[in-house]
Amino acid sequence: MKTKELDGFRAELNKMIADKADLNVIKAKLQTIAGIQADATYEDIAGVRAIEKELTVTQMSKWRSIQENFRKNLQDAQAAASKAKENAVQ
Repeated sequence: MKTKELDGFRAELNKMIADKADLNVIKAKLQTIAGIQADATYEDIAGVRAIEKELTVTQMSKWRSIQENFRKNLQDAQAAASKAKENAVQ
C-alpha cells in the first residue's frame, strides 16, 4: 500500500518540479514523502523485532537471507527502470 502511495506522491512531485511549482508546496510534498518513508521503515523494524522473538536462530538466518535477496532484487529492478528511463529520454 505504501509503495503505491509513494509512487503517486513522487509522480505529483515530479510534475510540480516540471511545472515550477512554488517551493513551499514542493517542500511540503517532500516532507509528506519523507514521513511515509519513515513510517514504512519503522514498521519494517518493528516487524523484524516481532519476528525475531518467534523464530529460532536457524529460521532467523534464513529470514535474513530472504530479506537480503528481496532488497537486492528490488534495487536491481529500480536501477534497471532508472536506466531504461534515462535511455528513453536520450
